[in-house]
Amino acid sequence: MRKWLPILALLAGIGSSFSYGQGGIVDCVEPKKIAVSRIQGQVFDTSGAVVPGATVSVTLDGKVKTLATAGANGEFRFKFDSGHYVLRVSSQGFQATEAELEVGGDVFSLLRRTVLRVILAVPGNNCPWVAVSNREFKEIIHNYATQK
Repeated sequence: MRKWLPILALLAGIGSSFSYGQGGIVDCVEPKKIAVSRIQGQVFDTSGAVVPGATVSVTLDGKVKTLATAGANGEFRFKFDSGHYVLRVSSQGFQATEAELEVGGDVFSLLRRTVLRVILAVPGNNCPWVAVSNREFKEIIHNYATQK
C-alpha cells in the first residue's frame, strides 16, 4: 500500500494549503502542482460567490499562452497539449491566485479531477486557493465564513 501513496496523491491533485491560528489564517503556502487533463474551472470569492469577469492567464515557460476573461458564471476552459503550465487568476480588489498545473496526456489523466475552483482572496485577510474537489471547496468556504 505504501508504494501507492505517492501515486494516489498525484492523482488527487492536491492544491495549496494554509494553517490556522487563534486569530485566523497565519500562513499562506505556495500552491503545489495540480495534475489535470485540461484547464477548466470557475472563479469564486471567499464567500463562495462567483466572480465574473476575472482575468485568467495561462503561461508555459514564462510566456503567456492565453489571456481571457472568466464568463458570467466565473467559468473558464482551455485545452492545451501536455506540459507544465501556470494558471493565474486575478480581479480588481482581490489578491491574485496562482497554481502550477501539470496537464497530462497519459491514461491516468482521465482519472484526475479537472474542475478547478479558484478562490480569490482579499489582500491581507485570506489566502488565495485552488480547490480540486467540491468537498475541499466547501470546507474552505466554511472555514472562511467561521473566521469572521
